[in-house]
Amino acid sequence: MSGSLRLAGGNRIALTVALDGAPAIVLEGPLADLDKLEQQAAERVFAAVDPINDVLYLEVSGRTDDAMAQAARAPQQVAAPIYRAVAYSLWAFETRRLTGNLALARQRIALAIATDPKVAPAHIEIVREASVLGHDEEELQAARSLAHFRRQDQPLSMRGRGFDEIEYEAGSARDTETGDFQAAAGLVCGDLHPAAMALCALYAARSRDAARGRVLLVRAQAGGESDEAAIALARYYVDADIGAWLAAVADARQYLSVEKTQPRQSAKLSDLEARTRTLPLLAVATAETGDMAGAKALIAKAPPDCDACVRARGRIAAIAHDWTAAAHWFAVVSARSPDIPFADSDWGQMLLRKGDFDGAIAKFASANRKGAHFADPLEYWGEALIAKNRSDLALAKFAEANKYAPNWGRLHLKWGEALLWIGDKAGAAKQFAVAAHLDLTPSEKSELARVSHG
Repeated sequence: MSGSLRLAGGNRIALTVALDGAPAIVLEGPLADLDKLEQQAAERVFAAVDPINDVLYLEVSGRTDDAMAQAARAPQQVAAPIYRAVAYSLWAFETRRLTGNLALARQRIALAIATDPKVAPAHIEIVREASVLGHDEEELQAARSLAHFRRQDQPLSMRGRGFDEIEYEAGSARDTETGDFQAAAGLVCGDLHPAAMALCALYAARSRDAARGRVLLVRAQAGGESDEAAIALARYYVDADIGAWLAAVADARQYLSVEKTQPRQSAKLSDLEARTRTLPLLAVATAETGDMAGAKALIAKAPPDCDACVRARGRIAAIAHDWTAAAHWFAVVSARSPDIPFADSDWGQMLLRKGDFDGAIAKFASANRKGAHFADPLEYWGEALIAKNRSDLALAKFAEANKYAPNWGRLHLKWGEALLWIGDKAGAAKQFAVAAHLDLTPSEKSELARVSHG
């Protein structure tokens, strides 16, 4: 690279920068604007040398229009197919983030994969887009495919931290979509980094450990956690776990408010994320407070191809004891997400409440096959066995669930009940004592008082 600075007359200057093999960059302006001209020259050089990272530079600088324009140019500015695939992937990312046009983003993902199918960024974009849409099965399958990608097949610039981050993101999607929240926590919560506290609180709550979730939320805020969406989401699951549904409604509304005002993101994308990620939570919590009309009005705004949204329709119907409607909605999601355990687990809980214990067990068994480390279907399977007077068989289900949700108060309550039914009063007392020191819903507290003193 070479350059020169000369007086152009009239108190003006001309700054010239030349890269080998490229046309010279010539910038003119008032002498007083030398700093600005140098900044412009540096940016032009950076764009020529590294057109892909220039997109990211422009975005973090708040120049989103410039970032989108550079993302469109970048695939034409790199020669090697491996880098062109990365450029198309980044263009897809910016298209999704800055325009909310997911169909167009998907077309650009396809261009990246056609250019070099071994490059990981395009495939993590599928994971992200499927997550936004609520297409759980597609998200899981794309995340699973990334487990087979190799570091050495990536561009040199992405073989370090960049590939690590893709591996983490894909691993997190694989774990959360199969209910293995302890494994998901293990990917990020080992050193309790301040930036991960709220996420760790979420994983704790989803592992049925509301107490740890509360502790981690306090730490997150004390440590300066700025991700208000993550905090609100974690708080929702903490409150839902203990049956504090009015608080959960407030949490979901806070989450909704934050989701709609995400920085450096199009309003169209923010609105979609609010409808697929927040409305299902808010609608279920609203139904649990007894406001069925409000819950139905909320979930009616959610997209019909969003799995969490359709599951929420089923849960709302189950709360209203509309067993037929609930079964319909759970069946829809179960059929289109054959490797995701949540619909079958919800379906089983509905059948358990209905009194169809054999049907419930079949659904819990299906959910367990899909998510072997998901505690919920194991615990409720145990409850169904108690209802069938097979408390002896329930013990194994509770013991298995305990591996994945050891601090779930309801689990230890029901485990104690099973032990009581088979005549092991000492074992039952131990489980009741454990349950008494863990979080329970109001109805579970009443049940514990009755069985432990009865």
